[in-house]
Amino acid sequence: MEQNLGEAPVVKKSIKKSKRRAHRTPERENLFLKALKSGSSVAYAAQAAGVGRQTVYDWRHQDETFEALWDDAIEVGSDRLEDVALKRAVERSDRLLLAVLRARRPKVWGERSFTEHSGEINMDIKDAADSFERKLAAIVEP
Repeated sequence: MEQNLGEAPVVKKSIKKSKRRAHRTPERENLFLKALKSGSSVAYAAQAAGVGRQTVYDWRHQDETFEALWDDAIEVGSDRLEDVALKRAVERSDRLLLAVLRARRPKVWGERSFTEHSGEINMDIKDAADSFERKLAAIVEP
């Protein structure tokens, strides 16, 4: 099944940086959140909204509702990027497919490491053996 994943918003390079903060508007917030949902970075999404990166972080710290919308947009964008990576992995890259599998099922596909020990291991198990024999005798004897 073919999936239309859409494109990230195009950012015009002519956005002028100013020492003054851009006014916060619902339109700018929506542009920022839309870009995050597409899988863009925070810096790119801020640029798409016509504001600086620090400005959107300021908005986030000042507004719990915006913070929640931001977190949700990051999740949506991350899901989108996972879908794109999985599609590319399946269609053309064994390496990428292995990376996706390792991320999803690390116990099965993760890196395995083994530690070899050389030398001696000395243990005094006399106390443990004595304790075991006492416990066994208590079970066996009525």
